[in-house]
Amino acid sequence: MEYHISVPTKDVSHLKVGDIVWINGEMYTLRDMAHRRLRSLQERNIAPPFDLEGACIYHAGPIAWKVEGGWVICSIGPTTSGRMSALLEATLSAGAKLIVGKGGFEPPFDDLFREYSSTYLSFVGGAGVIAASSVVKVKDVYWMDLGIPEAVWHIEVKNFGPCIVSIDAMGENLYTTVHERARNFMKDYNKKRKV
Repeated sequence: MEYHISVPTKDVSHLKVGDIVWINGEMYTLRDMAHRRLRSLQERNIAPPFDLEGACIYHAGPIAWKVEGGWVICSIGPTTSGRMSALLEATLSAGAKLIVGKGGFEPPFDDLFREYSSTYLSFVGGAGVIAASSVVKVKDVYWMDLGIPEAVWHIEVKNFGPCIVSIDAMGENLYTTVHERARNFMKDYNKKRKV
């Protein structure tokens, strides 16, 4: 199936592994340092300066420059999500419903998507300029002290995608399924060749 999703959103349970998703609305970028700061604030019961309830998080660090009246993003490709595995629960417990990145999450971290009724979407690496063409505007920037790529960018996007549902709210994991199929294929192939 193919969906156009408006974010923020309350429910992504209809999205299933393999579905194609186009995103419209607001996204927040978070990378390693921002995830760590978010978790640190949560541990001290301090609210972040942005609301992640129903949010779409994009694991990305933009190439951006300041212009009169705001910012221009010229590239915003995905970063490897697995680096944020230990920080995933902090984001999902804050209310995020969609996470976009590349590479996915391995067990047991994929179970968190079922626990929090959230979904992981994969966006192709190396397509940062295509992603940037979907950015309508930069709404705000938080934690600029972390640097441009690590700051939290609050952006508005139109037809961001295509993204593939790679972990759904039932915990189905496309990466795990593909790896298992590949292992089985190679096992059968090697038997036939008597390797």
